Amino acid sequence: MTNLCDMKNCTGCSSCFSICPNNAISMQKNEEGFLYPIIDKEKCTNCGLCQKVCPELQVNFNKEKQQYYIGFNSDIKDCYESSSGGMFSLLARKILKQNGYVAGAMFDENAILKHVLIDNEKDLAKLKGSKYLQSDINDVYKQVQEKLKENNYVLFCGTPCQCAGLKNFLQKDYEKLYLVDFVCHGVPAQETFNEYLREKFGENKKYSYINFRDKSNSYYFPKLIIKDENGIDILEEGFDKEYLLGFSENLYLRKSCSYCKYAQIKRVSDITLADFWNVKNYMPNFDYEKGFSSFIINTPKGNDLIKNLKDKISCMQEVKLNIINQPYLKAPLKTHKNRELFFSLKNMSFSKKIETCLGTKNVGIINFQDENSNYGALFVAYSMKKVIEKLGYNAFNINFIRSSQIETNKHFDDFRKKYLNLTTPCYNIQDLKNIQKDFKLFVTGGDQVFNGFSSIYSLGWVEGNKKILSYAASLGAHNLSYFIKNKSLITKLLSRFDNIAVREDSAESILSNIGIASESVIDSVLLLNEEEYNKIISEDTNVKPINKKYIACALWDFDEFKKTDFYEKMHNEYTFINVFKNENNEMNSFGQFLNLIKNADYVIGNSYHGIVFSIIFQKKFLAIRLNDMRDDRLITLFSKLKINKNRLLYSINEINKELLDEFINYNLVKENILLEQEHSYKYLKESLESPSKYKYSCLDTKTKIRFLNLFTLFEIIETFDKTKCYFLKKIPLLTIKKGQIYLFGFIPLLNIQTK
Repeated sequence: MTNLCDMKNCTGCSSCFSICPNNAISMQKNEEGFLYPIIDKEKCTNCGLCQKVCPELQVNFNKEKQQYYIGFNSDIKDCYESSSGGMFSLLARKILKQNGYVAGAMFDENAILKHVLIDNEKDLAKLKGSKYLQSDINDVYKQVQEKLKENNYVLFCGTPCQCAGLKNFLQKDYEKLYLVDFVCHGVPAQETFNEYLREKFGENKKYSYINFRDKSNSYYFPKLIIKDENGIDILEEGFDKEYLLGFSENLYLRKSCSYCKYAQIKRVSDITLADFWNVKNYMPNFDYEKGFSSFIINTPKGNDLIKNLKDKISCMQEVKLNIINQPYLKAPLKTHKNRELFFSLKNMSFSKKIETCLGTKNVGIINFQDENSNYGALFVAYSMKKVIEKLGYNAFNINFIRSSQIETNKHFDDFRKKYLNLTTPCYNIQDLKNIQKDFKLFVTGGDQVFNGFSSIYSLGWVEGNKKILSYAASLGAHNLSYFIKNKSLITKLLSRFDNIAVREDSAESILSNIGIASESVIDSVLLLNEEEYNKIISEDTNVKPINKKYIACALWDFDEFKKTDFYEKMHNEYTFINVFKNENNEMNSFGQFLNLIKNADYVIGNSYHGIVFSIIFQKKFLAIRLNDMRDDRLITLFSKLKINKNRLLYSINEINKELLDEFINYNLVKENILLEQEHSYKYLKESLESPSKYKYSCLDTKTKIRFLNLFTLFEIIETFDKTKCYFLKKIPLLTIKKGQIYLFGFIPLLNIQTK
């Protein structure tokens, strides 16, 4: 069967559909609503005509020298009724007056945009103006060909790829054909526009008028105007609202638009039309509110047509290309980063999709995504991003890089680039404060983001009307006495949070003891299912199968494990494989890390996320304690999932085959994971939707008071729980702590009472 162009490059021009002599090609909607050619294998005879006319496979630019002009239609009414300077109306009327035909895009009463062929001026009004979606060509190419064969004049106006499609379809030059394209921004699908209209007006609505660029108020601030079947205005929206906003932000344009071969100065048409947005600068004293065009003459035929209309074009001037100042004459558009997200939100209203994808629901996630040796840290970053996206938000991984993580690892860098949505790098508090303008919502977690209560991960730098919450935050290895001792600091930080969720049951209890409400949730890695991790394995070219029996070891000290009796007893029967490093002591890729756990006969580990993935892949495993407060994460996990705690050992010396072989009821485990997922998703959903409170910055600040700008006389340092004033930077003159002012840090002077 004949192969057409790569689907990502297919423009949907319909040239292949139109040329096929056996009707073997049909134009069908894909899941995004765009039309693509589908070949019927039974009807296809491999004639190859579809390949010969495809404008992606056969690009035929004009070779003549171009001329660049500006101007507008002298008929003021025409000009106001057009999107820019009314040049299309001039060209079309010229052809119609020669008993010719004009092909262009027109809405029917159901707001379906189709290319049609007209032969009279009364229908011209419906062809005027920009239409910000892709038209259905249907059989217009064939109609144009028929009229040309009858020796009629025909003007065809369409996108550059549609003009290229027609030119290739005809397979010969016609002297009486005029191709007019425009500088194209890109095209949404008809289905996207339908979705917008259904939300606004319901099903089966009839429309008499749709104008995307009504300039009755201003050429520079046009509006979308829609009238019902009775001619009554039912919608008036600017470019800052829903459909036009999504269009202008390149949110839901056709994939091929970002790869477009025709978004350049070389053209296939005779004349190219565009707005002349630069009129303000080029002609500052001119009344440009009626609209102004720029146009490029690409062929002698196009030049002759314009020459015959010079007396009807006001302010016509030849200019240099840079004066026209149209970016899509240089390169194709850049697709909005949330394009895929928009089309994935199948059960969300159009307005909510716009809200979600265009930043009004941006969520900044901070955790340890900068790690270069801890796989779990990056899987937490990945899973948090995915989960928040599933809830309909636009998730970003805040790219804070600690000084200890400057030296990177290739596999970790590759994972970050492919699977995370990173902000610009941040190296300090100021960098973080600079990016907070991009977000209304912040989530810290999971993992040990509350270990030591750094102002970075406790979001002390977030201020203003922002929402901050934690998810599966771990307290690390600290015990209750640490929290009681540092209660003031911790309370000051955590009281700013709108919602707090921790990973360990013990953390919930500890925070409760110092007056902080929280709830316990499962690690974010467990909020994704096995298939999503299988996808990472399948996409990783570094994955290598292990064709022998083996035990996967997710142990921080693999060499120490090799000294155990268990290893000595079993290493002849099983190969023991370190999931972190290969035989050359190099870090494994992320897919290989998962693959080694997934396909192991057994897993042994003291890595928390090594055990988590053992559960996800339903492996027989044994977990080894670290014998400090960090063990609470496994104790909580086993408790929530109803896993027998005899699998949680105190030492690697307790490992034995009998324990490994003990039955794990993964049906019960799976039921409990689903329950915990439901609870955790509910927490995140409600927390992200709930009202927020105003935040004040909660950071250490340092103020210096200098004497005659010669030296520092006093230095005032404000921390979370105290303020200190140093004399000559060394002598602790005053300390303010817990409502008391101390001289030299220990002599009480005054008691401060606050209301």
